[in-house]
Amino acid sequence: MAIFQEEEFSTDIPLGQVLQLPCKFIQGKSNVAFKQIEAIAEKLSKTEKNILPVVVKLLDQDNYQSVFNTQILDGARLAKKDFVWCIIVDEPMLAQVQIEAGLVITSPIAVTNILVASEQEIQEALERVKTQQPSFDKVNSLKTAKAIMEYRKTKKPKNLNFLTTLKCGIGKAKISVISDFLTVN
Repeated sequence: MAIFQEEEFSTDIPLGQVLQLPCKFIQGKSNVAFKQIEAIAEKLSKTEKNILPVVVKLLDQDNYQSVFNTQILDGARLAKKDFVWCIIVDEPMLAQVQIEAGLVITSPIAVTNILVASEQEIQEALERVKTQQPSFDKVNSLKTAKAIMEYRKTKKPKNLNFLTTLKCGIGKAKISVISDFLTVN
């Protein structure tokens, strides 16, 4: 039996609403460790529902693709659940989900211009680098932000290479990585 009537299929897709969908209608498998899937399945068996919805895209009638929180779908399948709570999204909504989840880190929104940014904004950008790049774990974000602010008082950097002269733990090898987070434009 179809979830949608034929005439409803193309016009009344409930985008953004939380609803239950049969697990068998959803494609996708996560790359999460099996131990975590087991823990999710155990919790779903006890609570009888998932709190965090699976984000899916409609492929065609009664056919969905899991695009986010797929580990919950895997856990529901392992727990032998027939249904899972889902949110149906389109491409723009999926892009928003990815931004809200912190998965989009190189978008222009996430790049901080060090020529005009405040010390706090620079420090926050450096903290984002540290969370995404383990090689930056020894970089002191506050000290580096202060050093950038001091450098800016007397000179206008043309590129990020000046960071290597600040004695803040950022060498030439790290400039290409940091350029996803900081800019001089």
